Amino acid sequence: MLDLNIKGLPNSQYVFLNVDTGTYLYHEDESLLNTETTDRGYLEILNRIRTDGDTQAGIYSYQDEAGVDQLVVYKYLKDRNWVFMVRDHEAEVYGEVATVHCQHYQDH
Repeated sequence: MLDLNIKGLPNSQYVFLNVDTGTYLYHEDESLLNTETTDRGYLEILNRIRTDGDTQAGIYSYQDEAGVDQLVVYKYLKDRNWVFMVRDHEAEVYGEVATVHCQHYQDH
């Protein structure tokens, strides 16, 4: 799991957070382990999970502190009270989707 690499999305980042405390259980930057997230997108996702407890996979988009549009796919693991999130730049995600979509039509 530590070497997770999502094909076509080399800049994607994934994290595990404790839903109650907002602390990182996993982050590629080990200095962030057991620290509270300050990422505004992650905080909004945590608030949503705390409010509705939905265990369905969700998608959230937002602009980070640098003004870059981010897209996060997340899944609440209720039995552990963790949330797993994968984040990437929206432009990279949609660029990859467009590439796959165009390739599909070229093949048919």
